[in-house]
Amino acid sequence: MTQLQKYTWLIETIRRAGKISHRDLSDKWERCKDLSDCKPLHRATFNRWRDAIFSQFGIIIDCQRVGGYLYFIANPEDIDEDELKKWMLDSFAVGNLIGENLSLKDRILVDQIPSGRDHLTTLLEAMKENRVVNIEYKAFKYSRSFKIPVEPYCVKLHENRWYMLGHNLSKDTIRLYGLDRIETIEITNQEYKLPKDFSASEYFSNYFGIVIGKDVKPERIVIRSNADHTPYLKSLPLHHSQKLIEDNGEYADFELYLAPTYDFVMKLLQVGAMIEVISPVSLRQDFVAIDFETANGRRSSVCAVGVVVVRGGEIVDKYYSLIKPAPNYYTYWTTEVHGLTREDTDDQPQFPEVWAQIKDRIAGLPLVAHNRPFDESCLKAVFEEYGMEYPGYEFHCTLAASRRKLDLSCHQLHVVAAACGYDLENHHHALADAEACAAIALKIL
Repeated sequence: MTQLQKYTWLIETIRRAGKISHRDLSDKWERCKDLSDCKPLHRATFNRWRDAIFSQFGIIIDCQRVGGYLYFIANPEDIDEDELKKWMLDSFAVGNLIGENLSLKDRILVDQIPSGRDHLTTLLEAMKENRVVNIEYKAFKYSRSFKIPVEPYCVKLHENRWYMLGHNLSKDTIRLYGLDRIETIEITNQEYKLPKDFSASEYFSNYFGIVIGKDVKPERIVIRSNADHTPYLKSLPLHHSQKLIEDNGEYADFELYLAPTYDFVMKLLQVGAMIEVISPVSLRQDFVAIDFETANGRRSSVCAVGVVVVRGGEIVDKYYSLIKPAPNYYTYWTTEVHGLTREDTDDQPQFPEVWAQIKDRIAGLPLVAHNRPFDESCLKAVFEEYGMEYPGYEFHCTLAASRRKLDLSCHQLHVVAAACGYDLENHHHALADAEACAAIALKIL
């Protein structure tokens, strides 16, 4: 057992007790057999630990002499107001607790944090000495890794993954790097100076998560949670700015002030209908409905695409195009479905030219399809067919949502659309299907 674990045990035990005598502390220590080897906590040892805890953490363990010699944390605000210190102490406290109960290891489940141990130590050492690191980095969207010199500014833990924010010296930009995507890391002899005005907490203060959209400005956001989800938001706020506006028992309204970036939108989408965005309207329903038709059994053989852009719950843009498929042949069955033949598409542009007209229209928006596995796999396949870098578009599925929320005997597009009050007249035309998908999403997503 390390000294840090011992100090953490002492701090946490006193915190939980509020006030406690040395005798009771010693008894608790002795009962922690895995930690103490059944030995008491001698007063001299206790006093050494007190001094070390003050020296290392600035935490004062004081003694109340009136009414019995009782020990207590004299400055608890130094723990509660220091997020890193509180997280560290809580983490070690949980580790100690689990260490005391290793006999239950098959009944205690934890999530793994990718590469936290592998690279975090090296990064912290480089940050302490203000030294540049050379990393070999392979982003998920690339098939190969790249060597990058980086000035590490700070590290952040989010959703069980560690990230480093740093200055990319090659591109002279501030970038974020996932530690689980770093293949190798080496500390160099090159020193750097952290910008005087840089504050890690301020850098992320107006954001949720780790995706920073410089073009997305902070704004007042009001969300409404149903009665079932309200306690979760109260006990674990989404953001430090979260405030409760109203709780009438049926729902609760919360106010936040932050930039509605990708991570925040994804967090809201994770809980589905349990949270509704009240304002701003632009955040309520922004998405792109998309539909592909294919020429044959190959998912890359897209021969038509329909796109409907929805912002603030209103359709603001539509796009449709035929596409010369790859491979360029049609089967009897696909033509039976959508009516297209090779004569219709032989003179049409290939996919890269068509997508160049689409990508800016849909930038930053989640995609929605009726039968996501099909349309998403088509998009990935045709990107691969032409050697294009796939951006990792976020997809949602109205088919899956309709199966959860609508009691229908059939959940095909035209049936679900009709149940949502939309009359789909030209089924299997890519734009018509995308319009129907958008109508469904506005109702049930």
